[in-house]
Amino acid sequence: MASEEDPREAVLEEAEKKMKSALEVFDSNLKSIRTGRAHPDILDPISVKVYDGKKMGIKELATITAPETRLLTLTVWDEQNVDAIVKALRECNFHFNPQVDGNLIRISLPHLTEETRKTLSKQAKEYTEDCKVALRNIRKKCSDDLKGLQKQKKISEDDAKHFMNKQVHKLLERMIVEAERKLDEKNKDLLTV
Repeated sequence: MASEEDPREAVLEEAEKKMKSALEVFDSNLKSIRTGRAHPDILDPISVKVYDGKKMGIKELATITAPETRLLTLTVWDEQNVDAIVKALRECNFHFNPQVDGNLIRISLPHLTEETRKTLSKQAKEYTEDCKVALRNIRKKCSDDLKGLQKQKKISEDDAKHFMNKQVHKLLERMIVEAERKLDEKNKDLLTV
């Protein structure tokens, strides 16, 4: 909780909250990139038109499991949505060929080619760069907030610079290291055959 006496701490807390949120979005983006193993999160970006054209995520319509390394199964809760889900799966850029058995959909994941792995690795790198830009923008906002406190005579110019260089910069560096760690893990998954 921010101290009443030190408005800089409130600025730092807000920055940390926003940076953690940016990392969560980044993590979600990374999980949506397919690796050689089946994982339910790869279906996150796929939306399905159901119930008079309303778009919903597959996770909102079915239970998704990965019983084998290259197999996903979807147990659709409302059998009326099976055809719409199958259509969305076939139209996505993952080249799925779903097999239907009542309200159960099986998706065998094709092997990733070397070229596909490299392309997906580049996509992961782009997500990382987007995350770093977001983190730097949050740092800029933090700097602006500290300058605002300085103008209001709540902190001195030296306090603002010192806080920015010590606290905010350390926070930014910690978050960037975390983003790069997540990218390394993803690349390890992607490039392992």
